[in-house]
Amino acid sequence: MTTHQTSSLLLGLAAIVLLARLSGVLARRLNQPAVIGEVLAGIALGPTLFHGALSAALFPAGIRPLLGALAAVGVAVFMFLVGLGWDVALVRGSGSLAASVSFCSVLPRAGGERLRAEVHERLGELSGVLLLPVFFVVAGLQVDLSHLDAGGLGTLGLVLLVAVGGKFTGAFAAARLNRMPVRQSAALATLMNTRGLTELIVLNVGLQLGFLRRDLYSLMVVMAVVTTMMAGPLLSWILGRPADTARPVDAAGSAAGGSAGESAVLGHTAGPAGTVGTAV
Repeated sequence: MTTHQTSSLLLGLAAIVLLARLSGVLARRLNQPAVIGEVLAGIALGPTLFHGALSAALFPAGIRPLLGALAAVGVAVFMFLVGLGWDVALVRGSGSLAASVSFCSVLPRAGGERLRAEVHERLGELSGVLLLPVFFVVAGLQVDLSHLDAGGLGTLGLVLLVAVGGKFTGAFAAARLNRMPVRQSAALATLMNTRGLTELIVLNVGLQLGFLRRDLYSLMVVMAVVTTMMAGPLLSWILGRPADTARPVDAAGSAAGGSAGESAVLGHTAGPAGTVGTAV
């Protein structure tokens, strides 16, 4: 890597951290997870506005692969942190499930709590402040809505209809079949309707391998953002907003700490009284 690439990469990372902080603060003021702001910041910097002039200036083509590599590292670190937080005792005896528990199993529970906490804290800070914001901004940079016309809006509407209808209806029906009350069933369905980090990973892989066209990828990312933004207001409407209203809870604050949690899982949202939901 040349000196010019190094300086460009460092400047690009500084810009991402700054944008992530600012967009996160704005998102919180709107009662949304900070990660929503990070993805939208990436979209705003991408080819959707100003034909990508801002992203070309901040993130030259020579450093895009490096940013992509850092984004992949961020996802790997986050998954490690999730595994680190697993209680192996909860899945002991579950056969293949227990076998699939993350690399955390190499860190012994007995006598290893201090080490786990230290690893959690250090990696959580790195992941939340730098690595995952890079992933979300890079995902947003690849969204191109500059050519979206009436036909594209119709396609987006169909994508949202299928996405929301499939997950919300399926989850609500399953909850009701298990005799869960209507309001709780609707709340569960709303939480299930959010999209998560996994979806963004799959979309990025599909785009890189050529399985997804850029226009379809862009619509799917918009769908992921919209369905996640819907969760908080819908939960407040379904369950009612208590007097002591809390701002959105960090998605995986216990896993990565602070902003790391919010950047961790796009689909984790908080409802009234800190009700937290996990996207799948």
